[in-house]
Amino acid sequence: MKILERVALLSVAFASVAIGSHLLFRAPAFAQPAPSQTVVPRIASVDILAVVDKMLASERYHPLRFGKAQEFNAQLEPLQKEYRDAEFGVVSTPESDPTRAEKIEVWRQKRQAFETKRQELDRQFDEFSTSHAVEGYRIAIETAQALARARGYTHVFASRSGTDLQTRLRAGFSIESAGRPLLISPPEDDLTSAVIAELKVETAWNPPEDKKDDHAGHDHSGHDHAGHDHSSEKKPEGAKVPEKKP
Repeated sequence: MKILERVALLSVAFASVAIGSHLLFRAPAFAQPAPSQTVVPRIASVDILAVVDKMLASERYHPLRFGKAQEFNAQLEPLQKEYRDAEFGVVSTPESDPTRAEKIEVWRQKRQAFETKRQELDRQFDEFSTSHAVEGYRIAIETAQALARARGYTHVFASRSGTDLQTRLRAGFSIESAGRPLLISPPEDDLTSAVIAELKVETAWNPPEDKKDDHAGHDHSGHDHAGHDHSSEKKPEGAKVPEKKP
């Protein structure tokens, strides 16, 4: 049970936003050209969600989420210890012991308190992470627009790169396939790498080694859209207890 950013869900959510408006940039309308003049469109593309994934994994945002995960973990650890201790008290008490029923009730209350707090912190963490993704999405689009203007492009499409879809579900298929409106274009007109370089987010940020071990454990929410490992942002495992449950 770990507090962990759900960038996989965030990426899907932002994919649904992106496919609602594939055209990121269109140059302002020119004055009506004379019959002898021809305005030739120049079209570029950007994998805007790949850019956002890079931003979320970079030093710009990842340390903030890591710090928030540590803050929330510190709030969960005492509650988790209480309910684990109560659980151990139940499984170590014979069924014939008259105090066992009371211990079971205490264990249930402690577990409920822990789960309620965990769910609330999960919600807060999702909101915190989503705010970064929303901001990163806006910055990525603005950067792509500026680069397009500087290079003389008249239109820029937001289109995912490649044809390999990650999902195996119908809903996910609809989102992923719709996120690739541009089927063919010259590689030199793909501005994705240029946007990533402009934002200086090529390198993923990794937490200090001594902090990684403190937050190792089970990952219940998978990885993000680009496959980044966020295992450093997980909840504590808690004390070990016998296999027998109340």
